[in-house]
Amino acid sequence: MKKLIFLIFVLFLLLVTVIYVEKFAVSDEDLKKGLEDLSDEELEYLLNQTSISENNPLVGEASRSEFYRTYDGKVVSSLRVYELSKLLYEERSYRNLQEREIKSIIAQTQINCNFKTAQELLATCPTENEIKIIRNDFNIVFDKTPAQWSCTNGGKESSVMLTMYNTFRLMKCTPFNQKFIWAPKYNNMYDWTKSLNLKEIQYFSCPPNENCFNHAGSDTIYLLMDDLDNPIYREVINSNTGSGVGFLPVLTIHESRHTVDGGHKGHTCALNDQTLQELGAWGVQYHLLNMLANNTGNYFSSYEENRFRNSAKNILKTRFCS
Repeated sequence: MKKLIFLIFVLFLLLVTVIYVEKFAVSDEDLKKGLEDLSDEELEYLLNQTSISENNPLVGEASRSEFYRTYDGKVVSSLRVYELSKLLYEERSYRNLQEREIKSIIAQTQINCNFKTAQELLATCPTENEIKIIRNDFNIVFDKTPAQWSCTNGGKESSVMLTMYNTFRLMKCTPFNQKFIWAPKYNNMYDWTKSLNLKEIQYFSCPPNENCFNHAGSDTIYLLMDDLDNPIYREVINSNTGSGVGFLPVLTIHESRHTVDGGHKGHTCALNDQTLQELGAWGVQYHLLNMLANNTGNYFSSYEENRFRNSAKNILKTRFCS
């Protein structure tokens, strides 16, 4: 009789436990959501502290592995906590690995624009990867082989090749806070020029005793290279000459505008444009200079902004016939 009473008592306790657990137990989904709120460090700590051994239970006084504990006000099996913690930790570890791999891939396919100012960019050298990106995005050719060149971060070296690469770096990295009036889908000089799918960007030397100008064909632009090794092109704008690499993206955009639709009207008034409103090459140059002065935050110094602004004013006075 005593054994029967004891057996009934044990069964009663088991039934109460089952009812309690079923009433208050949290689902795997809810538990997982709760654990997801933990940081990586907290999750790793919980995983390391959770044990399914009889000698080291997670919490409470139970001595067997499959005991129930209160988690966030609900009854939870320590084994489930361990298994879901492990699952989440592995998921996060894999996701973090993927994110690092993605960042690495992105770094290999983008030009570094992590510079506060244009001059800070010019104080660095184009990386081998950036050179590959630029040459892949644009078919850049030279009518004669440029001289060997070198570059050191913070150095003063200047060369045709370095000036050319820095022109495209500036085109990519100059941050505008509004879209271009002549190309409303774009606010990046590099991206707009790339969208034109130019056949060539050709750097050429001017023959002796001739007057040469930057110019464009239906799908090719031609840029003078004779003076690009001048040390002033290691600066945005040199204070002594008023010139510098800061104006080279503007010239590139001017000539690129001529290629739109197989040649955007050329110049409609001799070497000038008839009106600003037609947004020919001079109109685009005028608006771009104003944007460089007024819509790039603190990327350029006050002196550089004023030089851009004054250049725009000069174009407005001299390059439109009506």
